[in-house]
Amino acid sequence: MRTTAPNNAILCSLGFLFLALTLSVCLAFSVYTSCFFNQNTARRGPYLGILRSEITIGCESSVAHHLKTPFWSSLGSRKSIETVIHTGDCEDYDVNCIQYRKARFWRELSTPEIEEEIRKVRKVLAKIELYRKTKNPALHPSSLGNTRRTLAQLLFIRHERHLRSLREKSDSK
Repeated sequence: MRTTAPNNAILCSLGFLFLALTLSVCLAFSVYTSCFFNQNTARRGPYLGILRSEITIGCESSVAHHLKTPFWSSLGSRKSIETVIHTGDCEDYDVNCIQYRKARFWRELSTPEIEEEIRKVRKVLAKIELYRKTKNPALHPSSLGNTRRTLAQLLFIRHERHLRSLREKSDSK
């Protein structure tokens, strides 16, 4: 009967060893996923919980690189300074004011008019997001889709004009 005490001690120490190993694997996995989410979401919000903590070991350089350009920003739509919109800036706009128009309509506008429309649409989009968070009934269901589509059209037209100007510069040389 005396042999059970050493067996219990061995089992207890093996249990603690297993617990320590499990915790180290969990910590390594959380660091890996933290690096992954930091790289691929570019700080989209605090909803990731503990993965947003400052325990990021060995992935700071890659995270700093990915914070400069978000992976969903293909045309550079979020790189300009006018994307910082305060809630007071969008008070003048109605959330349902953006109507669907064909791209031909937007191509007839001048470049400064396109830039102004982009600013306006971004402000309306910020207000729509505010209305969605508060579940305001004044928001029509089609407004978000129309606004996103219009912003995509305007950014694409601006991108086309930029490429055309680069092509004309290279042709004139």
